[in-house]
Amino acid sequence: MKALAESVKEKDQSLETVPKMTWRNYVLLSVLFKVMFSTFLCAYIESDWTLTMLKKEHVLNMTEQFSECEPGNSTMEQRKGLEDAENQNAKWRMIYTLAETVPAMIVTLVLPAYTDVYERKFLLLLPTVGALIKFLTLSLTIQFEGSFWFLFASHIVSGLTGSAFGFLAATFSMVADLTLPGNKRTQLIVMVECVVVSSTGIASLTSGMLKEIMEMGFFGSSLIGTGNCAVSLLMAFLIPETHLGEKRHKPESVLKTVKRVTNFYIGFDNSRSKTKLYITLLMAFGFATVSSANRMGMETLYFLENPFCWGPVKIGIFSTIRSTIQCLIGVVAVKLLLKCLSSEMIGMMSALSNATSYIIQAFATTTVVVYLVPAAAMFSILIIPIIRSLMSSATPADRQGALFAGMTSIEVFCTVLASFARRAILSASLSFMSGFVFLMLALMALINVAQMIVVKLLKPATDDYKFGDVEMETGITAESATRMMAIESGLPAKEQKKM
Repeated sequence: MKALAESVKEKDQSLETVPKMTWRNYVLLSVLFKVMFSTFLCAYIESDWTLTMLKKEHVLNMTEQFSECEPGNSTMEQRKGLEDAENQNAKWRMIYTLAETVPAMIVTLVLPAYTDVYERKFLLLLPTVGALIKFLTLSLTIQFEGSFWFLFASHIVSGLTGSAFGFLAATFSMVADLTLPGNKRTQLIVMVECVVVSSTGIASLTSGMLKEIMEMGFFGSSLIGTGNCAVSLLMAFLIPETHLGEKRHKPESVLKTVKRVTNFYIGFDNSRSKTKLYITLLMAFGFATVSSANRMGMETLYFLENPFCWGPVKIGIFSTIRSTIQCLIGVVAVKLLLKCLSSEMIGMMSALSNATSYIIQAFATTTVVVYLVPAAAMFSILIIPIIRSLMSSATPADRQGALFAGMTSIEVFCTVLASFARRAILSASLSFMSGFVFLMLALMALINVAQMIVVKLLKPATDDYKFGDVEMETGITAESATRMMAIESGLPAKEQKKM
């Protein structure tokens, strides 16, 4: 009971010290969009430029552009050269990915946890600097037709500085600092997720337009991403620190910091029922990440093949439409749904939406049917932010960084795993069913539904208190509990003092 009372008192104190949001806090969303937009834009440019350079090496006497969908006047030798160039490009993309994600997986296990001790802002600036170095290296390598190993080195630098995953961990920790556990935190986390998703669609469309319509070239296109990232770095200095001194955790060694990250899942700091809840939510988060992460990259490979044979602009338009529908409906729907449904129920609805969209996409053979996918996926964006919010709301204010450190490290691992697994399944299944990989992802989404049901069953056993029984069970007065409810509901300060 003593631990329970301390938990309630800690929450009461944390609610009173939530910083007030100003326009400078909302700059974070703008910086996040610019960083993610530059990341995805430069990723497309890097892949296209690498393939173009490999084509020069492998495709002999190439007088016109051709592909497997439009072979044109190409010879058997040229088609074989194109296949070799595409295989080499896939290998280099794997090398780039591992060069960044392996160090990022280790760094994100530690650095976000240290933001509990010091401040969050440094984890916004450090990955942005790393990204700027990577994009600048890409521009210079393109301009001087340098070795691919320069790009490899730049990805290592980006990974060691946390990459975009570290930036996201800091962003979600800041959201937790600025909001109370509950609906408002969920809504803001959904908004952050929508910013990331929308940046992917817009970056894809921009990449296609720069290549096919504006014919800007790789160097000019990469300078747009590099310059945009440089502006975002300057804007990041405007963002105020959100992790106040009284909420900060005491300094610890690296080993103890890592243990603080893992203690959520091994029961040292929680009751058995709460540990089960954390583990179930983390597993659900992993499955949701595998089924949702880098969906656009897989769709790009899918739409490039028969029967679609789409170009970059068509793919960009589809991705932008899908991400726009997901974001607009997601932001509006979550606010309405939270008034009548629990977070777990919304998570189930989102996972079902995701599964339905994948099933439609698996059997689509025409453009009309493909465009039913965004309609079916309208709620699919909600599952991951719902899980983030549930885990964050169950965590004390001085351990939010540690929580998101563990989640981010798992997110990096699952993103890499999903990327390689999807490519392998897609390549192996093209001969008998090009959309087979989407059926596998639909199955993952259905597993997510079952996991959210388990979370729904586990959550009542982990509730720290009920307001009606607070004084009896914990020694906290009914007035204090009522005031906590008033703060949670957003009543003005004058009304809170009257309680």
